[in-house]
Amino acid sequence: MSIGGWIRRVVAALVGLVKNVSSAVWEAAKVFASGVSHAAQVAVDAAKTLWRWWNTYVPRWIRWALYGTGIMFIVYLILGFGMPGVVAGSAAAGIHAGIGNVAAGSGFAFMQSIGATGLLLKVMLAFGAAVGAALMTEDYSSGRGSLDQIKRVAIKPSTLVK
Repeated sequence: MSIGGWIRRVVAALVGLVKNVSSAVWEAAKVFASGVSHAAQVAVDAAKTLWRWWNTYVPRWIRWALYGTGIMFIVYLILGFGMPGVVAGSAAAGIHAGIGNVAAGSGFAFMQSIGATGLLLKVMLAFGAAVGAALMTEDYSSGRGSLDQIKRVAIKPSTLVK
């Protein structure tokens, strides 16, 4: 066999190998994508079921207290008066850059102080919970979301899946 014939056979074998491998990779990608799609659908269904359970069995005032707490935590993070000090890139950092040296006893110094002790976070979370609970008191006459109902319902995996 000539060298040219041998090279053609090797190239043909390599081309066949590449076609087979690419076909196998394509099939594997389709199976993987199908699995990911199924897993995503299961996750979405579980989230919907959990949301329905949350809205059915947890009293509205507790839900809103938690929502208020979450909102105030986000505000706390945006403000930037953290326990290690003023957080870079936060509103507090911008204010600090604008005022320069902080005078003792100023409002900014007070916020730094209660932020560094951790009191600011606790006060803001408690305020958020209190406001949230006060804004959305539960109508217990309907029986929906009452504490007695929560005690009767156990969270079982079968209740979280359709």
